[in-house]
Amino acid sequence: MRDAKGFVEVARILAARGVIHGYSLATRRVYVDDEKKVKFVKQALQETGYDFEVVVLPRFFALSQPPSRKGVVRPLMSGVSVGHRDITAGTLSGLAERGEELYIISNAHVFHPWPLSPNPPYNKSIWQPGPYDAGYDFANERRYAVADYAHHVRIRSMYDYSECPITKTINWLYKVLGRSSFVVTQVQNYVDAAIAKLYGGVGFELTTFGVESGEAPRELLDKPFIGLVFAGTQMGHGAICKLAKYWDKYFSGYRILFPKYEGAMDVGAGDVIAKDGRTSGFTAASVIDPAASLVVGYYLDIAWFEDVVLTSADLKVAGGDSGSPVWLWKRAE
Repeated sequence: MRDAKGFVEVARILAARGVIHGYSLATRRVYVDDEKKVKFVKQALQETGYDFEVVVLPRFFALSQPPSRKGVVRPLMSGVSVGHRDITAGTLSGLAERGEELYIISNAHVFHPWPLSPNPPYNKSIWQPGPYDAGYDFANERRYAVADYAHHVRIRSMYDYSECPITKTINWLYKVLGRSSFVVTQVQNYVDAAIAKLYGGVGFELTTFGVESGEAPRELLDKPFIGLVFAGTQMGHGAICKLAKYWDKYFSGYRILFPKYEGAMDVGAGDVIAKDGRTSGFTAASVIDPAASLVVGYYLDIAWFEDVVLTSADLKVAGGDSGSPVWLWKRAE
């Protein structure tokens, strides 16, 4: 066996990358939290000249009250509670930059109390955690405010008229002739997304709450970003807007720093996607429809969405999961 000092350096590198979580020079053991890691770690050690037993052992945590996704989390990270001061709560999706300014990402209906409006909200304060999880503690707003609303992609109601010039002309003619409108074409939506400018002094760690708490595997951070959960069913099915695919269309000039962005990603039926959300945490589910057209309820209104990813109920989405970042976990075999 090679010298102990060299082994310690190798072990600590593996630990920092989340591959192992402990070792013992006395018993010549290395500890991992997953049976799938045993062969890989043993081979890696042998290739560097160390012959240690690789043992599966759960990770250890200090036995105090663990941090909560629904509490104050600093620095910020994906997967925690967030929301405009006039809503309940959603999920913080990720981080973007423009020049030297940083912006957090989530759904439009998480950062705007009325996302169907073309105008910005009167009050722009974004809280972490969201107001519901902060107990609507407006007396201590400074404690929770982390960003100001910057921009949202307006969600268009199905009752809006189309902006198509031909459609508008025909409708105008019918109005002149004293008849009811002949052509009513629903306006299509593709994303439910918004950004908020992060306050100076508020940090953001490029990770997710699920990974840092041990709920999600660290390899999640290396998976490509697909989009955001923006709607769901009472059974747990998820509707995902393909924000990675449409990012440059709606947020030109901004660059995604987290999650891992590889451009216009798409998925296929049978692919497995994963999300990390404020309410249901880290879950994975298969894609049952990679490009659905869908009617989504928004308060007392409805909106028509195109190119939406639908998942099985295994995603377990629930209220507060809006804005959950979604990754491509595994391609269909």
